[in-house]
Amino acid sequence: MHRTMKLLAVVLVSLLAMAGLTTATSVSANADASTSVARAHCGPETAQVKKADQKVKKAKAAVKKANADVKKAKTSDRGVEAAKKKQAKAKAALKKAKAQQKRAKKALADCEATPAPEPEPETPAGPLQPLCDAGVPQEVCDALGGLPTVP
Repeated sequence: MHRTMKLLAVVLVSLLAMAGLTTATSVSANADASTSVARAHCGPETAQVKKADQKVKKAKAAVKKANADVKKAKTSDRGVEAAKKKQAKAKAALKKAKAQQKRAKKALADCEATPAPEPEPETPAGPLQPLCDAGVPQEVCDALGGLPTVP
């Protein structure tokens, strides 16, 4: 009886998780579609955030390894000072990476808060444009474009 209750609980939890996951995925897909146009002008800032995230991830791994090295050095009573120096260096690198990540995220938030620049409207083509496109020399097109138009 107890085993059956556990099985039912696991099935129920997994069904609820799947239902919540699919709903959240569809909602986030709609949100991503609407905001991707608004964020299109923030490409460099997004790249900087990704780069900073990777640096933080790498620095955290280095700190974790350095902590393990210190622990190992303490148990063997050898190289404790070197391990502590390595640990301090890794922690400083992590602090620096987190600061860079914070700056990058702020720059991205500022960029997303500003509206995207409007594209410049195209200048209307004059009546001579088809001639110029057909192969009339550019000097002639420039000279004719500077003449006043007849109303």
